[in-house]
Amino acid sequence: MEKNNSEHITQSEKWKFFKNYLHNELEITKADIRGWIEDAVKHQAVEMIQRSFEGADIDDLARVAISKEVRKSINFYQAEKEIISVAGKEMAKELLAEYKK
Repeated sequence: MEKNNSEHITQSEKWKFFKNYLHNELEITKADIRGWIEDAVKHQAVEMIQRSFEGADIDDLARVAISKEVRKSINFYQAEKEIISVAGKEMAKELLAEYKK
C-alpha cells in the first residue's frame, strides 16, 4: 500500500507552506498579525484591570493596609511600600477610566 505524500512532509515544511499561504493567498503580513496581537493584548489588559478592581473600595483598602502596617511594628519602610502599592492601584483605576473615554 502506497503512503500519501502528505505523510512525508516535515513540520518545518508544513509551517513554510502555511506561512506562504497566509502571505501569498490571503495577503496577511507580519504587521497585520502584530496589530491583531497588540489589540488583543490591550483588550485583555483592560479586562484584567477591571476584574482586579471590581467591587473594591480603594479608600477602605488603603485604611486596612495602613492599619495593618502600623500594627505590625511601626515599620515605616514597609508601610510606605504598602501606601505606594495602594496608590498605584488607584492610579491604575483612574487610567482605566480615562482609557475607556
